[in-house]
Formats: sequence, structure tokens, C-alpha cells
Amino acid sequence: MSIARFVIRSPVTTIAIIFTLFAAGLLSITRLPLAFLPDIDFPQLYINVPYPNAVPSQVQEEITRPLEEALSTMSRLKKIYSYSDSEGSHVFLEFDWGVDIDILRVEAREKIDRVRSELPDDVDQIFVQGFSSSDIPILVLRISSGKDLSKSYDLIEKRVVNPLRQVPGIAQVTLYGVEKKEISIELDLDRVKKHSVDVAGLLSRLSRANRNVSAGRVEQGEDKFSVRVLGDFKTLGEIRNFPVGGNLTLQDVAEIRYEEPKLDYGRHLDRDRAVGIEVMKESGYNSVRVARDATKRLEEIGKDPALEGFSILTFLDISEEILSGLNGLLQAGLVGAILACVVLYFFLRNIAATLAIGLAIPFSIVSACVFIFFAGRSLNILSMMGLMISVGMLVDNAVVVLESIFRHRQSGATPTDATVAGTREVLPAVVTSTLTTIIVFLPLTLGAKTEISVWIGETGKTIFAAILCSLLISLTLIPLFMHRFGHLVREHSSDLIKKLTDRYRKFLTWSLAHRWKVGGIMAVVFVSFIFPFAKMEKSAFSGVKVDDIPIRYEFTENVNHLVAEQYVSKVEEFVVENSEKIHLKSLYSVFADNYAVTRVYPYPEYTDEDNVHEIRKILREGLPDLPGVELRLGGLQETRREGRISVNIFGDAGPLLLSLADEAARRLDFIPELKDIDTQREKGREEIQVVVDRELVAHKGLSSSQVASAVAMFFRGVPVSRFRGPEGEVEIWARVREEDRQNLGNLQRLNLTSNTGELVPLSSVARFTVQRGPAQIERQQRKTVAVVTAHYEASDTPSIRRKISRVLSDMHFPAGYSWSYGGFFEEESATQQELLVNMLLALVLVYVVMASLFESLVHPFAIMFALPFAFVGVSWLLFATGTPFNIMAQVGLLILIGIVVNNGIVLIYQVHRLREEGMERTEAIIRGASQRLRPVLMTAATTVLGLTPLALGRTAVGNAMYYPMARCVIGGLIASSFLTVVIVPSLYGILEDWTNRIRRIFIK
Repeated sequence: MSIARFVIRSPVTTIAIIFTLFAAGLLSITRLPLAFLPDIDFPQLYINVPYPNAVPSQVQEEITRPLEEALSTMSRLKKIYSYSDSEGSHVFLEFDWGVDIDILRVEAREKIDRVRSELPDDVDQIFVQGFSSSDIPILVLRISSGKDLSKSYDLIEKRVVNPLRQVPGIAQVTLYGVEKKEISIELDLDRVKKHSVDVAGLLSRLSRANRNVSAGRVEQGEDKFSVRVLGDFKTLGEIRNFPVGGNLTLQDVAEIRYEEPKLDYGRHLDRDRAVGIEVMKESGYNSVRVARDATKRLEEIGKDPALEGFSILTFLDISEEILSGLNGLLQAGLVGAILACVVLYFFLRNIAATLAIGLAIPFSIVSACVFIFFAGRSLNILSMMGLMISVGMLVDNAVVVLESIFRHRQSGATPTDATVAGTREVLPAVVTSTLTTIIVFLPLTLGAKTEISVWIGETGKTIFAAILCSLLISLTLIPLFMHRFGHLVREHSSDLIKKLTDRYRKFLTWSLAHRWKVGGIMAVVFVSFIFPFAKMEKSAFSGVKVDDIPIRYEFTENVNHLVAEQYVSKVEEFVVENSEKIHLKSLYSVFADNYAVTRVYPYPEYTDEDNVHEIRKILREGLPDLPGVELRLGGLQETRREGRISVNIFGDAGPLLLSLADEAARRLDFIPELKDIDTQREKGREEIQVVVDRELVAHKGLSSSQVASAVAMFFRGVPVSRFRGPEGEVEIWARVREEDRQNLGNLQRLNLTSNTGELVPLSSVARFTVQRGPAQIERQQRKTVAVVTAHYEASDTPSIRRKISRVLSDMHFPAGYSWSYGGFFEEESATQQELLVNMLLALVLVYVVMASLFESLVHPFAIMFALPFAFVGVSWLLFATGTPFNIMAQVGLLILIGIVVNNGIVLIYQVHRLREEGMERTEAIIRGASQRLRPVLMTAATTVLGLTPLALGRTAVGNAMYYPMARCVIGGLIASSFLTVVIVPSLYGILEDWTNRIRRIFIK
């Protein structure tokens, strides 16, 4: 029994099934969690080893290299990248997609444990962290005040952080910019030397003394008791009175304080001192609901009298981002649906038929939510993008089925016969066109996984569900409607459509008689794409929103955080003075020793690429010229007007590598489009290098680790133990007094205790030099790399790449040294290659589907010739509108592969069917193409107008704009639809003639 006959015989069952699916969709919508992005675990791990106030070269040798050696043997490891700086070691591991990141996290910890003994003794903690799309904070807060907030940890923790932690669904609240109180033991080197105190031994005894030890169990009769020796410090006085030796106590050689540590960094919000708070939600909770509950709690917190004078600013509210994105997509979808229905009415001139077909849009979208819900996914930006992209395509199948049934009723068939015959006639065509639309996403979901394929695959799954639902309604409700209410549908086509059909029929007659002339004209049309394609802007990551513009400070000499703050204040003053020109919404700065960055946040309506380019221009030309610092406009985002490139110079760490980076930067400076050229060497700063004489160390009865520990204690301090007081557990740190640290001679005179008990000055086993070293040492694939970066103004990234290759290919690199592209160029190339492979696979799959429908290896080529002509429309529309050919436009090309062939399938299948009924080929082509002209124009117009709101708007997913993708689909569909009805009939005849000639040659 055919589908149409079942629908006619069982109308109640059919309506019940459809209504149930629709009701389930409505219920799913109320249950679906709202999120910014779907929950995706990235195949990456980040290993962070905090080692503050250290020398980057020391961190690299003592921490980073051992970790790399251990971690490089992990299974399915793809890339390893690390950098060492004054804060510690940072190692990033990238694996193949599809791995179980939790298992790899355990494996990484096991590898680290094996080399833990090789790391410095004062390495306290090693963090192994994964990355997930759910790691995005739902709230980012800034607390500012006119006064110094460095002593406000307890107040903010109790009055702000703890109340937020009590909100259901909140997993973590992290406070930045203030530190918890600690017990600080600041050694007075003069007293230490005067009393010949063994510092290392003292700290070791202090650590051992602050312990509770289990001493076993005691049995007394039938009773059993656990015995514990309680030796931990109970009061601060016990620490002060800890015996050092003789009659000396710890307070005789050191100052012991219980207070917030002195911060070597700070933050400004709109020029006031500030701290930051990030709020993370638990997995599975609705992001919007949790963020709103947290916002309500913040309103209550703001009324706390203890926080008078404090300003709490919501810097980022993910619920606003989600709702803004979803509302933008929803509005675009509604406008698109309305426009699609207007088009339907223009062609059909019948309210009943328009409403019947128009129902496919809400039904398909709502029903698709059932699949989203049962797949355990959320309603997020990507799934909504899939639904909105499919709006114009959801009526395509319904249009073809209704038009086919209507034509049979016009020919005099009964309602039942017309419904059955009309549905059966186009069933293979609509099923095939549906398959070609969704099959283009198959390589993304089943093939090799990359980040881009995962994101696009999420959108593709939603399109898949919506299109399948539209196929269901076109094969059930549309036949049922035409059977019961077909008498309401009358032929009311406009005179324009009738005249167009008549002229099209005459054109076909002429074109079939002059096929080569038509082919020549089309060849000229196809070649025309060269001009716009050569002129259009081509960059995979252009066309993005930029939320902020960072200003980075590169100090030529060592500066502490207080001096860095003075520089920051001067830059902030300039920005505020020009706030109207740069549309300033907010200003946020972070500064520390030898580091500072100021982020300029324009109002959201000025974050598009054109406005950001103008703002950057104002900043670049107007920032004050400050002695001792170079100001650079940074940021990883790339806009259409301004991109960022990086070049990696590989080799052994040392002066040669840095000089090669300098030479590469000098050569790149000759490329006029490049500016803000920056090298790793320029970011260096002066550092004290302690060079240990290993022979002398061994001869004196010392060890290299003793020397390293002593130097670490002198500069940054070492954790000794932990103290449990009335306000909780706090760290005990030992360090040299700040005034003693200012004199290098004190370090040289620092005494070490040998294994014989002799005090040995550090200067007798090491020499001290002051040299400029890098502030950060980067390594890729276990090779040291110096990175040269630059910004450029150009619309054609490939041309910039060619110029860079030309300049650097002439540069001499010694053996063991080389260069390669990094950053955006590397990512862009990999992304484009992946998309190209997926496009080729999609083409093959579409061809296979059509070959199965026509039972011919030749006829599908007639339809697929519409694809290159679609690119003509893409090129001209993107060029005319100034739209960049970026990653979103390339996604549009992938979608085009699936939908461009649909009109050709419907047209050629009708010609095939007429020929099977015995009609001569030319007459079958003319009649079949004429009969399918109206549905072809209707489906193309509904898809185009359905995407028009996205094409004209500035709706974005994160920072990526939708409009290049929408314009790409529109341009390609307009051109391919026109050329489908013009050239496909002629190509059909030409290809068949060629096939017959080849067949006759082989038969002879």
C-alpha cells in the first residue's frame, strides 16, 4: 500500500500521528535546556605547574622539558605545545577527536607522577585540566571601588562569593585580584648571618613539626583506641616561639605576619581598582535559568550595608548572550517564514494551498525539537542556526507534492486517484532531493573529526531532523489536505507566470535546436566568475565581531607592578578623553611586574569589523608615546580589514634563534601591508642568571637542588606548611625580607649548609650574571620556537602569504633551524583543507544518490553542472556586497552542494517519467521542464527569501557572523536555479547523444 493511499484510508490515524509528534515537540521545547553552545569535550589537556617569580629558562629546563619527555609518549597524541614564563610551566596536549578525555587525563597524571621526583622540590601543585564548551563562565563580574581592595578578600568572600555559591546549579565561583591571608615568615638576613642559622634546616624542622601523626592503636580490655600525636601549630604564637637553636626563637631572626600577601599585580575597571569574579554552572543545568537566579542573588548582595562604596558590575551575562542570539535567529526565522508564505501566495494565488504548505514550517521546526531532546542535546546557538537555515527549504517538498496532485486533478482525475498518482509520481524525486540536502553533512558527522567538522556537524544534525520532518508532512498532510479540500484549490496563476511559462516553452524549443550556442553562452557566463573571485576578500577567519581591543605594554626595562600601573593610568586617561570617538562602553586593565594589558570595550553596536577598524586606527595614531614601553594593539581576532599572522622560527634556544627571529622581522618589514611586527626577543627583560659550578658544588658537599631551593627562597619564597586557624586553613610561606631582596650582594652572601655542617656562601659555588632573557619561552612539538607576529591590512590573505614566503625563502637558515607558518595561517590552511575534502565527499555522495534514482551514470552530470554555475552566483553576490569569502561562506558552499541539485532532480525526473510513458525525448524535455518551472521557481524563491533576514542582518554565533553563509547560499541558488531551467535540459540531450555515440562505437 502506498503512503498516499494509507493517508486517505486512515485520516484519523495520520492526523493523530502528526499531532502527537507536534505536541511532543512543544513539550520538548519547554524541557530543552538553553545553552550558548552544545556540550562538547575538546580533545585537549592543559598541564599547569605554578612556579611564581621564576626565570623562564630555569622553568623550561627543570619543569617543562621533563614534562614534555614524559607526556610525549601518550596514546593518540597529535600535538604538544608549551611555554615557560615567570609564573611557571604551561603544557598543552592535543589529541585526535573521538578520544575519551577522562581516560587520557588519568594517563597524563600517571606520566607526571613518574617524573615528579625530577621536578624542583618546591613545586607544590600540578594541575591537569580538560577543555569543554561548557567551561564558559555564565557570569563574569567586576567589583570596583575607589579604595585599595587588596585587603578585602575576607569581605568579598563572605559577602559576595559564598552567597553566589549557594545558588542552585552553580558549580564554582572563582575570585581574582585579591588573595587569601597567609602566614609570612620574612627572614632578616643580617640576623640569620649573625647567629649562623641554617635556613634550610630550620624550614625543614618547621615543616616536620607542624604535623599530626598517627601512632597506632591501643587495646585496654575490650576497648580499642587510636593513638594520634598532635603536633600541629594551634596559635600564631607557637610559630613565633619555635626554637631555632640555643635560646633563639623564630621571631628573633624573622618577622612573622598573618595578613593578606603583598600583591604584585592589580586590576582597573574604568580607572578604579577592581577585582574579578567568574561563575561556572554545573553540567546539565539550564544556563539561562542559573544565570538569572545568580543575577537575582546579586541584587540582594548589592543591598548589603557592608558593601557600601563597592560597585558590582556584570561584565558578561551568558543568559543575555544566549537570549540575544536565539531571539535574533528566531526573528530572522519568523520573517523568513512570512516571506516564504508571501512567495507561495504569489505563485499559487490561493489562501488554502498557501496555508497548507506554510504549515510545514512551524510543524517541521517544532517536531525537530523532539529529536534534539531525545538526543540529549540543548537548544543552543548552533541548533537554532540549523533550524533557521532550513526555514526556506521546509516547504520545498510540500510545494512539489501539492503541485503534482493539483495538476492531476486538473486533468480530470478523481480526488483519490489524483492524490495517489500525484504523490507516487514525485515520491522518488522528493526523497532523493531530501537525501541530497542532508547527505552533505554525512562526511562531517561520520568522517575524521576536526573542530570545524564538529561545530558544523551540530548544525547539520538539526537541519537533518527538520528536513526529515518536512518530508513527513509533505507525504502525509499535503496528500490528505488535497484529497479532502482539493476543491478549494483553484488555478489562479498570475498572467506573469502564464506568460513566463509560455516564453520558457518557446525558449526550450529554440535552445534544444541550438544546444551548442546555449553551451557557448553558458561557458562565457561561467568564466565571468574569475573577475569577482579575484577581487573578493578571501580569508578563512575574516568577517567576525570583536568584543574588545587589547592594548599590550612591552617594557624595555624591568618594572614592578606599581610602575606598570602608572603607565596604564596614562593610557587609560587618553582612552577616556577620546571615549566619544571610540564609542567607549568600558575600560579594563590588568597589570603586574613587567606586564600590563588594557582592554577597550566599545558599545555592542560598534563591534562590527568596520567600526573596530576605525577604532584601532584612532588608537594606533593617538596613543601616547611613553618612554620605556612600546604599546601594541593585540588580540587574536581577525577582522576583514585587519588580520594577524605569525611565523615560527624553530631551533635550539639561544642567541642564534633570537637573531634569526630578528632577521625574519627585518625582512617582513619590507612588506608594506604588514605592521606592528613583533618578535619574542622584543618581549625579553633583564634577569639574574645563577650559573652553578657543579664540580665545586660536589666538592663542597652540596647539591644543585640545594642551590636552586636557596635561590627560589630568596626571590619568591617557598611554601613551608599549612596552618589551621579559626578562619580556616592558610599557607605558611618563608621568604627573605623585601629590603634584603633588593641587594644582589645579599644573594651572593647567602649561606648554604654542606653535608658536614659547614656554612658555604653561594658566591663560592656559583657566578652571577645579568642578561636579557625572554619573558616567555615557547616550544612546539618539543622544539624551541621564536614567534614573529604582525598585523596586516589586506583583503586577500593568500597574496600576503605568497609575499611572506617569497621574503623568507631567500633567508639562510643553519642546519637544525627552519621556519613555518603558525597561528591563523596554519589554522586557516588546515580548516580549508578539511572543508575541501568534505565538499568532495559530499559531491560523490550526491552523485551516487542521483545515479541510483535515474539508474544512469550519465544523467546526474547534467544536474551537477548547476554546481559550478552556482559558484558564479556566489562570486558575484559576495563581490557586489563586499562580503568576505570566509569560513562561514565556505560552509554555505557545502550546504549549496545539497540543495542546488534539488531543482534539477525534480525537473529531470519528470522528463524521465514522460519518456517512460512513451513520449519522444524533445517533447518530453519541453513538457517536463515546463511542468516543473513553477515548482522550481517557488522552491528557489522560498529558500532565498527564507535566508534573506540572515543575509541582511548581523546575527552572530559567538564572534562569527552568519551573513556570509546566507549570502553564499542565496547567490548560488539564484544562479543555479536560473541555469537549471536554462542549461540542464540542453545538457541532458547533449550527454545522452554522447552516450549513444560512444555506445555505438563500442558495439561496432
